[in-house]
Amino acid sequence: MDLSAFFGGQITGIMMLDFLARMLISCACGFAIGAERASRFKEAGIRTHVLVAVTSCALMILSKYGFADIIASTKDEWGINNADPARIAAQIVSGVGFLGAGVIFKTGNSIKGLTTAAGIWATAAIGMCIGSGMYYLGLFGTVIIMLLQYIMHRYPYGVDGYSTNVVSITVGPAEKQDRIIQRLMEDLDMKVTETGIHKHPNGNITYNLTVLSSQFITYEDCKNYMEEYPEILAFDSFPVT
Repeated sequence: MDLSAFFGGQITGIMMLDFLARMLISCACGFAIGAERASRFKEAGIRTHVLVAVTSCALMILSKYGFADIIASTKDEWGINNADPARIAAQIVSGVGFLGAGVIFKTGNSIKGLTTAAGIWATAAIGMCIGSGMYYLGLFGTVIIMLLQYIMHRYPYGVDGYSTNVVSITVGPAEKQDRIIQRLMEDLDMKVTETGIHKHPNGNITYNLTVLSSQFITYEDCKNYMEEYPEILAFDSFPVT
């Protein structure tokens, strides 16, 4: 099967099949990365990553082969080709940035979505690798990203081991109410990033705190701490997704 005549003498049938294979492999890699993000209920899931991977692959193929006929015929008097087929590939790197910016959210001092944004950028690079014919580089990059995501979620380190939570604690009239809250934060290994205080007419104080927590606080935990600290009248906590 020779389609070179139909495609201006530049693209053969074998090349077309190779291009389709690259698109399918890019789709599979984007699907794998997107599935990992979707399983954790992140902003960008399978569809976003597949679209980024396949589109980057298509643009990379276009960048390498779409202008072969023009490149062959655009030489100056010295026989030097002044065309730059890498322009499309170069714009993918910066152009995909707007997608990453769309999944980054800032809530007070907490920033969410950085890993997903970086994953979209990495998925674009994988699509470019496969689109350029570097299959092993793209597949190896996919494996590295998948392993890194899995390992860091299974064995978090540093700030990755903390999740953002909103905690609401109501303390009854007592001496040094702030000391009770401070002791509770130390017991639960919480780092406060935002503080809101509401004083009730009867002397009660409600602390609305945004905290970084190294552990998930369950309903039973809240109940147990209310029993341990009689001054705590209400204790509620929920994660920020």
